[in-house]
Amino acid sequence: MEIFLFACTATLLFAQGSSSVMRQKEKLGQTVRLEFGDGVMDIQASIPKSHDGQVDRMDILKDGKITKYGRERYGGRLSFRNGTLIIKDLTASDTVSYFYFFQGDPKKPAAIDLILE
Repeated sequence: MEIFLFACTATLLFAQGSSSVMRQKEKLGQTVRLEFGDGVMDIQASIPKSHDGQVDRMDILKDGKITKYGRERYGGRLSFRNGTLIIKDLTASDTVSYFYFFQGDPKKPAAIDLILE
């Protein structure tokens, strides 16, 4: 009975809280295309070197537009078109996690981890 209860609980938790993480390898100086898909209008980037209790991510895209923080952090290197975030001239500080909701659905959190090749 305990195994059955555990299996039911695990299935319910997975169905209600599933998420996805993808890793994308890129080289410094390249133009990077992160494809989030249609329906994604909000993206957050993790903040390098944040500590416990501090904000660990900030909006770089809100309602399909680059935010003030996004412009400050990336300058003119950041653009967004048709569900694709484009980062020109990749730097080491750009290689962080980018958080979003799959197809814009808050029940489907996802992330793309951008790492150096």
